[in-house]
Amino acid sequence: MKALQRKGFVLSLLFCVSNLVYSSEWNHSSGSYKSERYVSEDQINSKNIKDLEVTWKHSSGKVYEKMPVQSSPIYTGTKIISRSPKSVFALDPVNGSLIWEVQLEDVTMAKGITFSKEPQPKVFVPTRRGVLEIDELTGKVSGYFESGVTAVPPIIHNGKVIIASLEDGIKSFDLYSREQIWHLSLEKNEYKARVWSGFSFDADTELAYVVTG
Repeated sequence: MKALQRKGFVLSLLFCVSNLVYSSEWNHSSGSYKSERYVSEDQINSKNIKDLEVTWKHSSGKVYEKMPVQSSPIYTGTKIISRSPKSVFALDPVNGSLIWEVQLEDVTMAKGITFSKEPQPKVFVPTRRGVLEIDELTGKVSGYFESGVTAVPPIIHNGKVIIASLEDGIKSFDLYSREQIWHLSLEKNEYKARVWSGFSFDADTELAYVVTG
């Protein structure tokens, strides 16, 4: 993949820093598993948004012409975590300083991240190999859920990691052993549906919603 440039801001943040650390968490790049992209905080509103100023910016130094970042960062309560097509990194929300960074094995679509506190704070990142599990505190790689290529962030529910693979259907893995539990094929009439844009989940009904193409 040809690099477009070595510089480029993948993360531009506008915050009132004094209150940021007390804000609600944003544990999924779409806000929640329902993909609402909505937060109920009233700190920023239609009256004061014009007064916001850029507090800091961070560049991953890894921008690719045909594979831009297509997701929002997450906020774990102590860290802002974002990614480029080749890395995942944690930043201090107050000053934007780099806390840790993980280099990915391959360039992959940067379409989102999932954070879960159970059983320990972990970050889950879709990659070409499967979902990468990273320790949120240290940035140490814990292992892979070997689902094959996946583009969208996974769902963590009741001890399971539910993954929408790019061309091999939906797969469920045990959160602790990383062993596959079940596999739902999306193949019909010798056509394999691709999942690369939408994957949502409602915890009350335990129903997942998948956008295919």
